[in-house]
Formats: sequence, structure tokens, C-alpha cells
Amino acid sequence: MNKDGLFYQSDESTYDEVLIAKLAFIGSLIATIGDGISTISAAMALENLANSNGNSSGNGNSSGNGSVRGNDLEKMQQQLDALTKEMAQMKQIPNSRRW
Repeated sequence: MNKDGLFYQSDESTYDEVLIAKLAFIGSLIATIGDGISTISAAMALENLANSNGNSSGNGNSSGNGSVRGNDLEKMQQQLDALTKEMAQMKQIPNSRRW
């Protein structure tokens, strides 16, 4: 170890700048990975809550929430199917007639 420190080289300022940039990059990478893990855990928690709410409303509950959700899902699927058909038809129309 030199008197100027552990990372001393002849061109100290350039080396320090590179070292600082590398450390900043590593810190950003670790923070990004942490954010990704947090996002995944939040998604898992939401899915778990949704599943537990779905199970509790369907178990012994005679209010019909399960059938309402099923009807809503069926309506959404029908809407998606209709939009998909419409988009397929739009693809067949020449560009000059679309707008």
C-alpha cells in the first residue's frame, strides 16, 4: 500500500473517476435487482390475496359472487374475441380505406 492510498496509480484522477463510475454502476445494478425482487414479491402478494379472496367468496357464500365473477370474465372474453375479429378485418382492408 502506498502513502496515497490503496488504489494509487500514476494517473490518480483518471483512475479515481473510472473507479467511481464502476462503483456507481455496481450500485445501480444492485438497486435495480432489488427493485425487481420487490416487484416480483408484490405481484406474488397480490396474487395470493386475489386467490384467498376468490376462495373465501366461493366457499360457503351463497351470494353468488363466484357466478358474477364468472359472468364478468365471460363478458370480457367475448369483448376480446370481438376486438380480435375487428382487428383481423382491419388488417385485410387496404391502407387507403382505413382512415
